[in-house]
Amino acid sequence: MTCRSGAGRPLSGWLALLMSLTLAGCAHLQTSQPTLPTAVELTETPFFPQRDFECGPAALATVLRASGVPVTADGLSGEVYLPDRRGSLQAEMLGATRRHHRIAYPVQGMADLVAQLQAGLPVVVLQRLGAWPLQTWHYAVAIGFDSMRRELVLRSGTERRLVTDLDRFLRSWKPGGNWAFVALPPGQLPAQPDPQRYLSAVAAAESSLTVSQRVAAYRQATANWPALATAHFALGNSLHEQHMYATAEASWRMAIVLQPGHAGAINNLAELLARSGRRREALTVLDRALAGRLEPESLRPVLQQTRRDLAGSESSAAGRMGAAQRRARGSTAHP
Repeated sequence: MTCRSGAGRPLSGWLALLMSLTLAGCAHLQTSQPTLPTAVELTETPFFPQRDFECGPAALATVLRASGVPVTADGLSGEVYLPDRRGSLQAEMLGATRRHHRIAYPVQGMADLVAQLQAGLPVVVLQRLGAWPLQTWHYAVAIGFDSMRRELVLRSGTERRLVTDLDRFLRSWKPGGNWAFVALPPGQLPAQPDPQRYLSAVAAAESSLTVSQRVAAYRQATANWPALATAHFALGNSLHEQHMYATAEASWRMAIVLQPGHAGAINNLAELLARSGRRREALTVLDRALAGRLEPESLRPVLQQTRRDLAGSESSAAGRMGAAQRRARGSTAHP
């Protein structure tokens, strides 16, 4: 990605699989369209003028510093700048955001972008600038919008405040698929949050977040979408990693209330019950679920295997108890 120079931890081995599959089934909850402000500008947004083709590190440092991460463009250069490509790829931009304990939430469309600005969140955007054959790809940060003037304000290249015509910006933004994102501290929601985008963004960042940060992110999800089973399931997973077993159990039970066939929550709840000495209750939970429809059905073999494992453990435990009782009776008969 060439920039223009100058202006311009699991409960079981199945947990990761369960999480990825259930996220794919997030409910599409309706969100209202944002009311566009007449004008907004985030004047306190930091500015890092880019060096040569390093618009990626400059743009990323801008939004990370705005979110409270003490970084510099020079410090990020080694993370995202690819000398052979004379630029930064989107994957590196998102990956570096997550490594710095931030959630890279994708922004979709101009109304969404303006809503983020209105909420105080600067937005990284990818543009294609110039005319063929001298076109270049460029990262900038949107910090302001004026609907009356139809203008957008950017931190871009070596310009702290680049004012661009809205139509011109839209033409430059479209070739990259209107790619954009905001960097969220765990526990903060974007403006007009979309549940599937948000939960997917948190899941993508999980390996880089601390357990407490994951709990904070998913707690916000359950507070904002209390009827979304996937949010309660994900919160339960993180609470379990914090050894908060009672609250993890409550979260998984809520997921099952909201979505009775939620295979991930059922499996993890059964394992938790069994490990806490409530094996018969665990088997009952599994039997009830296996008698009905699961979501997704592709995880039925997982639950069946969990039941076999727990039933086998119960049989082994019963066998050991019987042997112990026989030995006790024998010692009484033959002192």
